[in-house]
Formats: sequence, structure tokens, C-alpha cells
Amino acid sequence: MNSIADSIYVSEEPVDKSWIVDQQLVAELNLSLYQLKIKNDSSESLALSQLDQLFESLIAQVETPMENRFVSDIHEFCRARLKEELRFKQKLSPDQFRCWTNERIAYVANLDPLYVSLLKFLTVFKRKHLEQRARQGLQKRTDLTVDSGITIFLSSIVLEFAMRNAGVLERLKLSFSNDLKVIGAALELSVSGSTWWRSSSKEFGGINTDYAHFDEAIESPKAIVYLSHVGSESGPTEFYPGLFESLGLTPLQELVSRVIGRVDNNRRLVFCKESQYSEIPSHATDFRSLLFRLPAELRFISHFGWDVPESHKLESEFISKKKYCIGWPWYSSDF
Repeated sequence: MNSIADSIYVSEEPVDKSWIVDQQLVAELNLSLYQLKIKNDSSESLALSQLDQLFESLIAQVETPMENRFVSDIHEFCRARLKEELRFKQKLSPDQFRCWTNERIAYVANLDPLYVSLLKFLTVFKRKHLEQRARQGLQKRTDLTVDSGITIFLSSIVLEFAMRNAGVLERLKLSFSNDLKVIGAALELSVSGSTWWRSSSKEFGGINTDYAHFDEAIESPKAIVYLSHVGSESGPTEFYPGLFESLGLTPLQELVSRVIGRVDNNRRLVFCKESQYSEIPSHATDFRSLLFRLPAELRFISHFGWDVPESHKLESEFISKKKYCIGWPWYSSDF
């Protein structure tokens, strides 16, 4: 094992059934990806060529249509993600690129109460509808979320004004391109009885790490705005400064982990039939079987919190680094 991350996804099979990769090629690809990560250079074609070689070698080893689709999808999405990240980095100035490379922060801001009041006014009927659904016992994430329609459109406009007024978008210019804007929003009600975010299997994951994840798109920062008071005991947003670095992921593992949740978006594979959003049903037997066919050099999932065993070293990292974002609708703080 080379890292904490490697020790999470260890096959329990008595015989290693993972596909074989050329270690020299993996090392060269990781070097190319690392150079693209720390320098805004032009080695894109080399990295893509090495990525193609790697997945061609995996395709040559598959034995079933399901395995073929699994590997092909990961390859396709890795190529697309890599290109998207490179387009993003090319827009950055040298100072922005340096700041983006060196900083992984959670930025907390206080919005003008006027804008928050306007958001609450715009969403009042949708919020009442979601509260009614919760009282009816509907507690899936899809039951308690609204992410389209005129209410969301208008809320997105208000959010952009609010964030510009609070200096959020200006602050983010230090690490991102100058054309950041709010492109969408979702209204979500969190209730104490919901369990959609918990591990789907008692065999995996612990209560301290459930649903911990990082997002696919590095170029699209997310913001959470509270419309009600949130304290330490009422479901605050949790974040873990420095945890990502503790994982010890290679650039290739990170790339694969960011896209593996998109595998089989067209629902052609059995294990994805019941999948919602981009979260892979990582405890489905078929998926885990395919996951452990992947060489360890590629094996990681962005929603890894579901798979951290209790008492694992990484669980201790979670506990020691955990912070909460708490506050009133117009004022947030963290501790």
C-alpha cells in the first residue's frame, strides 16, 4: 500500500483478479498529469496519448460486454474531464494558476440580509411544498429538492447579486478566471429523518464519514446559502480542510475518481439501473466486482466516505479535521 487511499479499496478476493497495467506507462502518465496540474504548459497531447494507451491495454483484457462498457465509459469521461480542466487552466493568469494550485479552502461570507430576505420571499411557496412532502414521509433527496423552474431562475439572479455585493465572486477571482457567475441553483430541504446520504450497506463505511466526497468539476465552485438557522446539532455542512491531501492520491487516481460516478449514464448496466444523481451505488455487487477489476493504480471513487471502514486510519483523519459551517441565513461562521 502506498497511501491511505490505497488501503480503502482492497479486494477481499483470495486471488487478485484485477487487470494488468504497464507500470512504466502508469508512471509516465502520472508524471504528465502532475506536470499539467502544477504548470500551465502544453503537454496535453502527450497525456491524452498515454491515457489512450493505458485504456487500450485494459480493453484488450476485458471478457464481457459489461466490462467493456465499464472501461470504455471511464476512458471516455477521463478524456473529457482532462480536456475540460485544461481549458479551465488556460484561462487563468499566472497568479491565478499559482493560487488555484496552492489553495484548497472553504470560503465563508456574510450576505446582505436584504438579498436573503428576497430569496426567502421568492422560495416561500416551494419551501412550504417541500415541508409538506417531508411531513408526508417523503424523504428521498429527489423528494425534497427543486432545481428548475421560474423560482430557481429568479433565485439564481438574486444569488449572483448577493455574492457580488458580498465580495464572494471578487475573492474567487484570486483562484479562478474572471468570468465567474452563478449558472444555477437548487432549493433543498434537509430533515433529520432522511437517510439517503448514508451508506447503503452495513458492511461498509462508518457514521463519521458517510457521504464525504469531492465533486467532479474543479472549475465550478459550489456555494451553500442557509435560509434558516443552522447550528452544530441541526445538520450543518461539514468540511475537512487538508483531508484531500491526506489521501495521497496519484493524479491518475484523482482523475478516475472524479468521473467514475458518471459511468453508464444511459443505464445500460445492471448495477446502475437504480442510480440517482451521479452517485454510483458503490456497494452493488456488480459494481464492486468491476471496481476491483481495475488496477489499484486507477481504483478510487470520489464519494469515498461511504467506503471508509470504522476504526480505519482515515476515519481518524476525518474526525480530527472536521469543521462545521453554522449560522443564521445572513451570517455564517465556522468552527
